Amino acid sequence: MNSATVLMLQNELTTAILTEIRGALSAADAGRIAKTRPVDPEAYEDYLKGKFYWYRFTPADFQTAQTYFERALQKDPNYAPASIGLADTIGTVAHMGLMPTTEVFPRAHALTRRALELDPLLAAAHDMEARFLFAWTWDWPAAQREFLRAIELNPNYPDAHCIYSQLLQSTGRTDESVAEMRKAVAIDPQNPFFQENLGVALSNAGRYDESIAVFRQMFVADPNSYMAQDGLWDTLFLAKHYDEALRQARASWISLGRPDIANAMQGEYRDAMRKGAETIIATRAQKYLAAGYVARCYAHAGMNDKVLEWLQKAAEERDTRMCYVVGDPLYASVRRDPRFQTVMATVRSKAASASRGTR
Repeated sequence: MNSATVLMLQNELTTAILTEIRGALSAADAGRIAKTRPVDPEAYEDYLKGKFYWYRFTPADFQTAQTYFERALQKDPNYAPASIGLADTIGTVAHMGLMPTTEVFPRAHALTRRALELDPLLAAAHDMEARFLFAWTWDWPAAQREFLRAIELNPNYPDAHCIYSQLLQSTGRTDESVAEMRKAVAIDPQNPFFQENLGVALSNAGRYDESIAVFRQMFVADPNSYMAQDGLWDTLFLAKHYDEALRQARASWISLGRPDIANAMQGEYRDAMRKGAETIIATRAQKYLAAGYVARCYAHAGMNDKVLEWLQKAAEERDTRMCYVVGDPLYASVRRDPRFQTVMATVRSKAASASRGTR
């Protein structure tokens, strides 16, 4: 079945459903739906390919995904899902700490706002807007509203359940976070991105055995899964399985394309983590990694002064993964330190400035 046939069937199904529910729609929503535009089949096919590579979640696959989303937009510049796909791809590379967020997030947010203008009922657009509110401008009440709006528009859009789960983690609602993440996995059970996030949610809830089981199951489908290696590293450390945690740490750095960091992690666990942090520091000017990676290695090494120093740098550099630090058990010991409030004040100041810049 080609993409044109799929689109035709989707349109027929949508029409049939709308015939049944039209009476329940607001006049505004009905008017927007009536304006639904045809989609270029080739653009749609490129979009699907982009999504496939995005979910593989490696730097090389993000490059491929970006190429497909850009092709889709070249063929159909007003195709809102492709605009979101491109925003998600370039934004995620920066969010992972592989390039500065300040160089990418304004463009990614502009793509998101464009998609919302093109299709105000697109769940993916509301989900992406929620992510910016969560990680970039730190307006978490507004982020929750946008996540819930995305889920309302399309309860079967797993990405919204997944990232909303992360917001719930960061606000200490760990049981709700796990439940929300299970919804994403139920919708797309073979997707490694959702499986990995379930493992993280379970780990953050202190359910280490369940978390480890999820990550190990991921290796059945992909023995070299970066997502499983990376998630398992933190969980095994928190569960005090240090030898295996070190093996997974090295494996994850190799999968991320940084064997130099993996090779530096030698010796006893805490010393290996210190060496990893020092290697990142020594090479950041040539091979950018966000400051949060250094803080993470120092957290594994139990060096709280260094953790706070590099969390402060991460806040100053606009490392968007700071949104997880407030709920991540890896940083539990430093959150009790008064200096942590200085870090968070910097995060919120930078976020407020970014928020003013988007109005």
